Amino acid sequence: LWCFNNENLAREIASFPIPTISGVGHEIDFTICDFVSDMRAPTPTASAEIATEFYFQAMDRIDDLHIDLKRALINSFKTQKQKLEFLRSKIRSPLVILREQNQRIDSYELQLKQNIKISFNQNKQKLNLLNIRFKEKSPSAYIQELNIKLGNIKNMIQKEIKSCLNRNLIFVQEYEKNLEILNPLSILDRGYSIIQNQSGKSIKSNADVKIGENLTARLNKGFIDIEVKNKKDAL
Repeated sequence: LWCFNNENLAREIASFPIPTISGVGHEIDFTICDFVSDMRAPTPTASAEIATEFYFQAMDRIDDLHIDLKRALINSFKTQKQKLEFLRSKIRSPLVILREQNQRIDSYELQLKQNIKISFNQNKQKLNLLNIRFKEKSPSAYIQELNIKLGNIKNMIQKEIKSCLNRNLIFVQEYEKNLEILNPLSILDRGYSIIQNQSGKSIKSNADVKIGENLTARLNKGFIDIEVKNKKDAL
């Protein structure tokens, strides 16, 4: 055991960057190397057990971390998927919007017809009542009163019709504005263009085309043929 009492060897062990375990001789034996090592084992066999114990503990820890990481990734994927499904359920189709607008137009049209019919019936009843009173009064006075009331009724009908027409005109204008917004070709008025390949498919990414491929650009007025010279990713 005397060789493990060497000063040079002890200094090398003390400065060695990797942790060392001293296990020389038996439990009752001591050397200088025991005091400069990171850990002392009573026997060489015990030093091997200590070293391998840390190894297996580290491997078990790595396995646990791997399981935790996998579980976290799965949970994150599920969460993102749920968010995507929620957002997808909130996006309304243009066809649904148009269908709702058509239903609103039909509803306004029906309401307008009903209002006109109600107004007509009410005024008809008033005319019948005036006709009864006409027989009870002098013709000249009744005719004058009747003309005034007929003028008022006429004005009321005209105002009601004008009001209904204005409401429906505003709705139709709003409907046309929504149609213009939903029209994909409306962006062409703002200087944008729609790029399509020879099959008519719209190009959304530079990955959809090849160098030298011929494409067609649809502008606000007309088309132009273009050729792919180079591809670059967006900044």
